[in-house]
Amino acid sequence: MDRISAEQLPEVIALATRAPSIHNTQPWRFAAADGVIDVYADRGRKLPVVDPTGRQLLISCGGAVCYARLGVRAAGYAVRVELLPTPADPDHLARLTVGDPLSTTDDERALLAAIPHRHTNRLPFEDREVPTALIAELEHRASLEGAWLRLIEQSSDQMTTVVLLSHADEAQRLDPAYREELESWLRFDAGAADGVPATAVPHVGEGAERRSAFVLRDFDLRGEGALPIHGQQVERPVVVLLGTDSDGPADWLRAGQALVHVLLRATVDGVAASPLNQVLDIPALRTQLRGQLHVMGFPQMLLRMGYGREATATSRRPVDEVTIDR
Repeated sequence: MDRISAEQLPEVIALATRAPSIHNTQPWRFAAADGVIDVYADRGRKLPVVDPTGRQLLISCGGAVCYARLGVRAAGYAVRVELLPTPADPDHLARLTVGDPLSTTDDERALLAAIPHRHTNRLPFEDREVPTALIAELEHRASLEGAWLRLIEQSSDQMTTVVLLSHADEAQRLDPAYREELESWLRFDAGAADGVPATAVPHVGEGAERRSAFVLRDFDLRGEGALPIHGQQVERPVVVLLGTDSDGPADWLRAGQALVHVLLRATVDGVAASPLNQVLDIPALRTQLRGQLHVMGFPQMLLRMGYGREATATSRRPVDEVTIDR
């Protein structure tokens, strides 16, 4: 029986590192040998202020699991994913076992081709509607990963989301610990291997003209030279809520897989996204959003989606830096 080669495993890991992560912290580690790829949490990259429970860390790592799965499929093999395979080790998040040779499908090839073009996009979106058929397809893709996707469509739900998001954003901006943590992940060095590059974030803080009522997270709190806002056009983004039926570590990993599956499928159709997660960072407001939107489940990601100029890529740590011995 043909087996995946030792040379192909680092290629799978390299692809996995392209997954999005909160503040581009890349909080993952990998071990690979004998057709098995293990994914571990790197708790040293956890954000204690924004993410004290590690929920968003695991969502990030879930995205890396999905990318790794696609990497195995790109190599032409079946793959089986087991979440939390070692109960005694909560940092052992997933095990991917490579199976027999299996041809890559057209859909998988499309998702793989989208990876170099999927970037978090904080630039203005065009005044152009995202087709309802695509939203329905994204809802289906989320369900394939054990999650759900809900369009925030009614004006009352949009207003609720806008108000709670604004409250969350203001509360965080007034928190010195939050500001310090956020600024520690803003990178002005073009050669940085992690963090959010200043060239990728507009300054949207106090006094800046808003493009829409949905408040973007402002990484450039000091206004020290991040991406300028061009045009100041008003945009009408589609806003969707991604969530799960339960709210434990396995659910967070599923949410991460669903997130990147949705983002890649959207990228295939030229639709970009950026998170609006301030309201989900604060437990009380996350609970309030869930209640006021009558959500039967647990919100995990709030996304702004639309058409716009392609954003720049963010750097990634090299494979040898995120690979450990088994």
